[in-house]
Amino acid sequence: MIAQRVGVSAARRAVAAPSTFFTTQVPRLALSTSQIRPVGTAKLTPAEGQSILAAQRLQRPTSPHLTAYRIDQTWFGASIWTRFTGGGLSAALYVYLGAYVAAPLLGWHIESATVAAAFGCPASGRQGWNQVPRRLALHVPLHQRRQGI
Repeated sequence: MIAQRVGVSAARRAVAAPSTFFTTQVPRLALSTSQIRPVGTAKLTPAEGQSILAAQRLQRPTSPHLTAYRIDQTWFGASIWTRFTGGGLSAALYVYLGAYVAAPLLGWHIESATVAAAFGCPASGRQGWNQVPRRLALHVPLHQRRQGI
């Protein structure tokens, strides 16, 4: 409420005496923003320009510099494990999809009914397949938490 009153009173003062703003402020603002800076240029051949550019590139640091991060944050933090598990899950998906596409040519049975039957059979008949859903499900909450889903 006070800020609104201050704004209204400032507007009233500007309307009451418009010449004071224009006679005192406008010339000062116009002169302060117009700066003249001389620029020195030189004509270069393309070869000279490339040599200057190559010299400037040699002076640039690696961005971001590798020493900017602590080793425990980059290699032992949750970020690197998210990358590892994401890479593993995507690799497993690509292997399965490749096998699914190649199955008719090779005589394999990787239809939906076969996969559902393999996951539905007793643990003794799966020969280690009982761990696959658990291992895959372990990494899904990690990726959901990291992606903000």
